[in-house]
Amino acid sequence: SEAYSFLGDLYAGDGDLIEGLYYYNYAIKLAQNIEQINYPLFQKIDILKIQKDYKKIIFVLKDYINQWKEKCSYANAIISIGDAYKKLDEYPQSLQIYLDSIENYYYFNKDEIDKILKIIIDDFRNEELSPYFDVMNNWIYERLEFSEKGSIPYIAYLTILSYENDNNFNDNEFLLSENSIKKSSPMTLNLISQKLSKTERLDLIILIQKQITSNFPESDYVIDISEILINSYLLNEKFKEAELLAKNIVNNDSVNYSRMGSIHKLHADSLRLQNQFICAIEEYENILKEREWKGELTPEVLYWIGHIYFEIGKYDLAYQYFQRVYILYGNYEKWVRESYIMSIYCLDKSDSSDAIIMTYNEMKNLKLIDDSEEIKNLILFLKKKKIIDE
Repeated sequence: SEAYSFLGDLYAGDGDLIEGLYYYNYAIKLAQNIEQINYPLFQKIDILKIQKDYKKIIFVLKDYINQWKEKCSYANAIISIGDAYKKLDEYPQSLQIYLDSIENYYYFNKDEIDKILKIIIDDFRNEELSPYFDVMNNWIYERLEFSEKGSIPYIAYLTILSYENDNNFNDNEFLLSENSIKKSSPMTLNLISQKLSKTERLDLIILIQKQITSNFPESDYVIDISEILINSYLLNEKFKEAELLAKNIVNNDSVNYSRMGSIHKLHADSLRLQNQFICAIEEYENILKEREWKGELTPEVLYWIGHIYFEIGKYDLAYQYFQRVYILYGNYEKWVRESYIMSIYCLDKSDSSDAIIMTYNEMKNLKLIDDSEEIKNLILFLKKKKIIDE
């Protein structure tokens, strides 16, 4: 079987799709197990896509699923069938296949059900499919109504509807329960954690984070959910817990490294809030050294390094970091405003009234003077110092 698959690759690679298809079919015929079938089968599907034989794709893959059931590469087959129906301009059939697959959730491997949920959610956001939006809503609500409450399909339908409504739960609190969390896929866990981040339910956020790292350690949502929990720890002044969790995530080799910058930043935050200033600066500086983490993290990290230096009385050094933010990263208004404010406090320590006035006027020119508490406090400070009289 493997030899015929190899011949199929050679012919298909040279553009001879007919011969390639012939050898893939022979490889499938000689296959002795599902592992030997999957490769030539999906190579055959790729050729049928090029040939635009979408009806054949649907027939072949439905037969494949019926024959191999939970042993088959279910998510890939469902996605290809759904795409084929879309190419035939038969979207209702496509949606039907997706929803039926949710009912057969036990055919999916691990978190593969999320691939189908994401497709349906993306379809809701596709303006080209807007004529079908009412059908989509009605069918999903109908499935929800007839699903057993608390079942995996029930949770999946709630997830779709919640994402469709921009994370609006419509006052349905069912997902915010321990039972739902233990049955949820990564996409649902992320949705629940976002909702819980606005509540006092730290215990459930902890449970969600344990679920995602234990059951789906390679999921991209590990970072998102861990960020929410670490931020919740920091808000609840559980700084040591935040530090330990951040360390654990940093040491998790399964997590996407390019997204680890935010976790390192939160780790540094936890150290800063415990007054471990030297360690915090070192961690912040490590973020600045990593090319993959540059971007929106950079001005925030520079600001917090400056803030630490201000707290330990190194005002000249602090001023340099604040300046770097508003000179080099002018597009990040939040950190530009905060850095201008702290620059003025640094200048006050050296009795530089003229420089303070110049910096304040820069802020006015950039329209950074608003009704925020930070700006109100700054104005009161400057009036008290008799530097401004407005």
